[in-house]
Amino acid sequence: LPFRHVCDENCMPAYSLVIGILGLTAALGMRGLQPAPTAPASMESAGGSAKGSVAILPTGSLHGDEVPHDAAGDWFALVSEVTGVTLRPVSVSLVPEQDMMDRDDEETGRRVEVSPPLDPIVLVRGLPSFTGHVTTALIGQSIDVGPGVETRLNNVSSRLWLRCSEGPAVQGERQQRCALTLQSDSRRQTLFTYTAWIRRAEGIWPAERPPLVLWAGDLDLDGNLDILLDTSEHWNVTDMRLFLSSAARGDQLVSDVAGFRSTGC
Repeated sequence: LPFRHVCDENCMPAYSLVIGILGLTAALGMRGLQPAPTAPASMESAGGSAKGSVAILPTGSLHGDEVPHDAAGDWFALVSEVTGVTLRPVSVSLVPEQDMMDRDDEETGRRVEVSPPLDPIVLVRGLPSFTGHVTTALIGQSIDVGPGVETRLNNVSSRLWLRCSEGPAVQGERQQRCALTLQSDSRRQTLFTYTAWIRRAEGIWPAERPPLVLWAGDLDLDGNLDILLDTSEHWNVTDMRLFLSSAARGDQLVSDVAGFRSTGC
């Protein structure tokens, strides 16, 4: 089925992360298959620890109850720059601000700011501490129904593709369940299953965009593919998850280790 992406006059993203990544990707000319640079990272101590639990966080304005109470402090910023993707130590501040539903005397919202000022793909902590170049395979890559996207990291090929099947109708409306699959050699793993509505023989993504790989590369320094995935299923909700290869168990290629969910209005 053909898929399209629609948006009414009230449609707005929960925050500008996806738009910023796609705009930067276009500016840098990044498309589809990317050769992964292999420059070594410099090992330094700054934020995070290999023994701690992994966490991710966007920057920008959020509802106060969406921000972890311990979010202020040291993080790493995954940043896309002209010279490539780097991991840089930053200090996070939580600035009170008025949320859209607040009274005049309230400031329940929180704006996540970093110092030094950066526009990161994501903030992360709880990983082995290092700064510098991050081996990157994909950035801002949409995955729509079809053959998928192939990438190569350290001479290992991987493919991300969607496979859709008919699901139960909801209030008389047809739906499909679309499994985003990661495949490497003969091994396959479903990372997330999205829902698509079927209207007049067209597939429509509830998030008003197809599944999006925000970033993929080697973040945990084990030489294998890690993935930061947009798993949003509503236009007013942003949901992202980090999958790490070093946390994989059994037949897994990666394991879901951290997530962050925020809503717009």
